[in-house]
Amino acid sequence: MSEFPLTFVVPVSDRDLFEANMARSPDLEKCSLIIGEGWTNPAAFFNSVRGKIDDNHYVCFVHQDVYLPIYWILHLFEGIEKVEKQDLDWGVIGVIGATLKDGVKDVVGHARDRGTMIRSSGLPAKVESIDDILMVCGPNVRNRLDGPWFDENMPSYHLFGLPLCLVAQEKGLSCWVVDACCEHNNPGKKAEDYEFGSDFYMNCGYLYGKWRHRLPLIDASVTITKAGDAKGTVCQLWR
Repeated sequence: MSEFPLTFVVPVSDRDLFEANMARSPDLEKCSLIIGEGWTNPAAFFNSVRGKIDDNHYVCFVHQDVYLPIYWILHLFEGIEKVEKQDLDWGVIGVIGATLKDGVKDVVGHARDRGTMIRSSGLPAKVESIDDILMVCGPNVRNRLDGPWFDENMPSYHLFGLPLCLVAQEKGLSCWVVDACCEHNNPGKKAEDYEFGSDFYMNCGYLYGKWRHRLPLIDASVTITKAGDAKGTVCQLWR
């Protein structure tokens, strides 16, 4: 039995990357862990585990290249407690998120993302969306979302967390960023040097078509205002 009521769900496409990061997290053994290898669609994997998670557990969907430092779990639950003092109807919690502030996108959080340190004051903070490097769902999502949590029809793996936030909000649930710093150690380019490929913009176009009634769609990586092409999106390179 795990010490904390928390289950980590990790899609693993690179075993060495997983072992060098998420698997090294000091408190991992105090929680439950479900890993998925051989899945080409992380949304399908995430949806497949719903029946395998204890009813009293929070679930943390997290990338394989994330490292959680010692005491991270305590910081998470401290953050959840602070959120629930303000909002019992939360649906998704994370460490990086995006919102609109005076009409301008504001990326908030506490994480080291590919060498770039993001550290905001005033956490926890209510946001429009949670970056999918790490997303925590509680009992509200389990009780109120009847259908799939993640959209398996997206053309590629990019932005798969944004539909979860949108679906949760349609059910009256909110998104929050808490102060629980982690490290995103993808071996690729640094966040500020990252360039999005055509598969990213295919997902932008897909989300634009499906969620047009919610435009603009605010994500830490992109603001979707038109169909998914370079001229129709405004990108902030945080990943």
